[in-house]
Amino acid sequence: IMGIHSNTFLAASLNENKKITAKLDEYEVIDSNDGILINGIVPEGKVPKFKEGFGWTYEDVLMSLCNLYLKIKDLDVNERTKCVISWCKSNAYPYELYLTNISAFDNAHMNDSRYWEAVNDFDFFTFSLNDFYNDLEKLYVMNHITMNIYNITTGRNADDVVWLEDNLSQSLSGIEKLSEAIRLSKISRFLSDNFPKLEFSYAVDNLGDLQIVPEFKSVFDVAYYIMARRRITSPMMDSDLWQDDYSICDCCKMFFVKKTYNQKYCDNLECQNERNRRNSRRKKKKK
Repeated sequence: IMGIHSNTFLAASLNENKKITAKLDEYEVIDSNDGILINGIVPEGKVPKFKEGFGWTYEDVLMSLCNLYLKIKDLDVNERTKCVISWCKSNAYPYELYLTNISAFDNAHMNDSRYWEAVNDFDFFTFSLNDFYNDLEKLYVMNHITMNIYNITTGRNADDVVWLEDNLSQSLSGIEKLSEAIRLSKISRFLSDNFPKLEFSYAVDNLGDLQIVPEFKSVFDVAYYIMARRRITSPMMDSDLWQDDYSICDCCKMFFVKKTYNQKYCDNLECQNERNRRNSRRKKKKK
């Protein structure tokens, strides 16, 4: 278990048994009675790219998923499906794989077309678009809420606190006006009732020491764990995790990692150009 107190830790190194994840190059869309299903396809003789864990830094997984939500939330089902598939191809199959998923790929049958047809018939890599979107939406909302909680409780970026219109966000709206004791009590109850429960287990690290580590079952579990460490755990307990911060770009509204404390625009060229235009307009008004 490496780098558990480092601000560059990998999600894979936090998984107690380093569950196998898969990256597939092809997906198909299935229109079922239960809604749209996305199914990973394994072409004949082409084994998926299996690896231990997800191998992401904390910025990668959380920001990638939140930005995916922002990208697809207003799209129709067809375009939304395409974006989700594109994300899976670039990153990983988003949910837990079981031993049967992996053991099915036997090199002894690499040239047997009937074998590969049977592998695909098992639908090892299938998930519901609706379930994925609901998981994604809740993750985005909880990330926004925990950003607000952090800003309020630490006094950092207090002017940036804006509450979304969903029921979860509105249940905390206005806590910045409460006394500290009442505010902390309300935050505690909220997190206890609404923050997903993660499973933990024991593992032995490379030095032979026993560690308590999270047991991830989806990319969302990884994101929630990172969110908790960055936004809920006291900065004093793990200061390395707070040296860099991420924020929402004033132009494109996507999440990005800030290079300076007061950076408000991401490094996207269009956003930087918009920043320059706004600064130019402000300077002209002062003249």
